[in-house]
Amino acid sequence: MFKLIRDSIFSPKKIIHYRAKKPLFVILYVLIISLFLGLAYASYPLSQRAFSFSDRRTIVDAFNGTGAKMEDGYFVSNETISFKLSGYTFIFFESKEKMNESTKIADFVVSENTLYYQSRSALSGRIKLYYITNFTTINEDFKNVNLSSLTVDDPFFDTLTEAFNDYKILFSLAALFMGTLNGVATMLIYAFIIYLFLVVFMRVGDFMKKSQLYKMLVFATTASVLVLAVINLLDLPIIIVFVLIFASFIPIFLLQREILLRIRIKI
Repeated sequence: MFKLIRDSIFSPKKIIHYRAKKPLFVILYVLIISLFLGLAYASYPLSQRAFSFSDRRTIVDAFNGTGAKMEDGYFVSNETISFKLSGYTFIFFESKEKMNESTKIADFVVSENTLYYQSRSALSGRIKLYYITNFTTINEDFKNVNLSSLTVDDPFFDTLTEAFNDYKILFSLAALFMGTLNGVATMLIYAFIIYLFLVVFMRVGDFMKKSQLYKMLVFATTASVLVLAVINLLDLPIIIVFVLIFASFIPIFLLQREILLRIRIKI
């Protein structure tokens, strides 16, 4: 499998030699490669020890003057509040009705007394919520807080850090699941888009088995997922991010060209 990973990134023309791999091998390969992205997602919660000054300022600015508060473990507000914290998006809904009606996507969602992990299905587009914890069951100091009057040195952040550390594993598992799911979706969808182009417009399916073509294209998406993992692990300048994303598509285009060249030789 290591040889396939190497060839998929550095010698995409050789992917043709792996076209006869069994479906079970392909599924295992996709899961293993996607797991790298999942681990990259999960690394942030595991590495966190306390909320930085920047994190505190973001939270203070988001809630300042909104009238939002925690009351007996329930989030009370007259408006929806959202913010981004260290790459993760949080949305606090004023009611479950608003949450159910919303089409906004976040990593973590709060409604009433519950914290959820949120994701959208890559295939159906449906939004799914996964229960993480109920605020009424955690630290007593967390249950009654005036969020709209927080300051960056408020003792609340010490309580928040303790609560975060208590649920760090749950956050990490949620992030691992999200990252792995995104990796699987990335590989299968990218491959399917190129597959449709080659079959519908280039009629490659007339010269080789369609299942073998799709398997090769899935292998060619390896670099795309690994690049996403690197981007999630490192705080890179935006120009470097664009360059890496562009470079990750090169194996797909090289494999596509190799397939078309071999077909022309046969013709």
